[in-house]
Amino acid sequence: FLMVNGSSGGQASGQLLSMGKDRFKMRSRAGRAIYTRVFDLRDSDARKQGFAKVRKLSDDNADVRVVACGGDGTVKWVISELTMVGCLRVPIGVIPFGTGNDFSRAMGWGASPPNPLIGPNLSALRARIETIVESEAGPLDTWI
Repeated sequence: FLMVNGSSGGQASGQLLSMGKDRFKMRSRAGRAIYTRVFDLRDSDARKQGFAKVRKLSDDNADVRVVACGGDGTVKWVISELTMVGCLRVPIGVIPFGTGNDFSRAMGWGASPPNPLIGPNLSALRARIETIVESEAGPLDTWI
């Protein structure tokens, strides 16, 4: 699930919302199917629907990952939403669009998104999603 704050990075993250796809399927290099959904965090209904789907899949023991697309505030927002739906054990990744991106840098995701992120066949976005999905999840103390 890509949870996008379209206001992050001077609205640079909005490119994920305007790419014309709110869902797509891809295969990892290892042949694993990856189903991706895009949700606008600023849209209350879409946000609730997105996190409800995360909860349902998590309850069904599916391998679910949530990607915060924005800055440090967006990461905190996503963690808060996961807390509200009782999904604190769902791994999160980051596509950094904020101004500081301290969390993303500390976790090894970098300080900025690949450029161009939305290019031919969404190749850079697909590569970032695959990296996040194939990464080993670890514990994180969020002080919530």
